[in-house]
Amino acid sequence: AFFASPTFLNAESLDQLRNELRGQRFDQAVTLADTLFAARKGSADEIAYLKEVALFNARKFAECETTTDMVLSQFPKSEWLRKAVFLKAQALVEQKKFKAAADIYSMESSRLLSPDRKQELANVIVQFADKLTLEADPNKPDDPRPDYQQAYHLYGKALEMEIALDFP
Repeated sequence: AFFASPTFLNAESLDQLRNELRGQRFDQAVTLADTLFAARKGSADEIAYLKEVALFNARKFAECETTTDMVLSQFPKSEWLRKAVFLKAQALVEQKKFKAAADIYSMESSRLLSPDRKQELANVIVQFADKLTLEADPNKPDDPRPDYQQAYHLYGKALEMEIALDFP
């Protein structure tokens, strides 16, 4: 099976997997990821992504690519998806599969620089800038004071993004 379950490990949490990665014990991290995935100990998509990271750092680029393909097919709405895609592109570069890597980078740059994405980012910036202009609640001593200068700066950044002017 893709995520085999070794019987000799008693993995309890994602923290152990993260510790293996931090300790640069990449082969152990791969084995632990398999165990956690099989036992459904934690978020399956995050476990799969962390396995991908371990494989990449262990210089097992082909296996990293395969794991990414699994993440893409099994977890298409994962919050780890974008990171997985970029790591796959790096694995492809390491394997000298430059055309495939370039295709990924081209697709991702188109997505990141699309008018819809720019509008989405501008909306987030404007919403935050709006919050910076709110008056502090006198009943809450830890409420921050308005920061009009920072809000003005952020509104300017949103306008520089070359988007439609119909903010929410």
